[in-house]
Amino acid sequence: MQCCEGSGADRNRTDDLLVANQALSRLSYGPIPAGFGGANKVHDPTPHRKCPRDLTMLYVILLGSKHGQNSSRCGQVHPEDPVMDRPQGRLLMVRHAIAEERDVFAQTGQSDGYRPLTEKGARRMQLAARGLYELVDHIDLLATSPLVRAVQTAEILSDAFGGIPIEEVDVLATGPESAFLAWYRDVADRGVVAVVGHEPYLGEWASWLAAGPSADFLVFKKGGACLLEFPGPIEPGSAILQWHVAPAHLRVLGGGA
Repeated sequence: MQCCEGSGADRNRTDDLLVANQALSRLSYGPIPAGFGGANKVHDPTPHRKCPRDLTMLYVILLGSKHGQNSSRCGQVHPEDPVMDRPQGRLLMVRHAIAEERDVFAQTGQSDGYRPLTEKGARRMQLAARGLYELVDHIDLLATSPLVRAVQTAEILSDAFGGIPIEEVDVLATGPESAFLAWYRDVADRGVVAVVGHEPYLGEWASWLAAGPSADFLVFKKGGACLLEFPGPIEPGSAILQWHVAPAHLRVLGGGA
């Protein structure tokens, strides 16, 4: 098992902000979950263009866990909201939790695919999984990359959601967006589909599904997650980004400090 996963932390945040700003005109936002925002808001830096919604979700997407720590618990989206009306698919994307350092693990002589979570990573993910349960009350299909760090993350999610079965899916470790889209279309009718995978693939797929070709502005921290919904046909650029939450926010929702 191998995966040429890159570190989302290595990407330049200024570049991400610029790309995200360019993508806003193509991105569809869902309702902002209760508890985010308040006094900490990001306003449209280009006043000549009318932005359809408060940019609090962009704030959560890109600025991560250093802000908004006084937010109240994040409520679930109301089922009667028009955006939620019979979506064709609901896709929960989760990056694996903190794993052992690649260079250190390489000294064992084992393939990187066997690299496990650290104790700290597992402990933090348990809190984050509880936080996800506050945002998504059930999962109908839980799929994971077969790499050990992803499987262990999926096992923690499974426990938080009542012991649901886990399916290992090779495409979640290998990265071709067309293969991922073909797989997801086949399973989307099963309801809420959760996938556990890796950067840079998750960020690339989520950006592509929400804003179309050439968009690449979402970055998943380890243990972070996002929810996409498809109100119509499942095509690149057709998804609604309901939320994208940093792991520290998920841990707060899960009862952590």
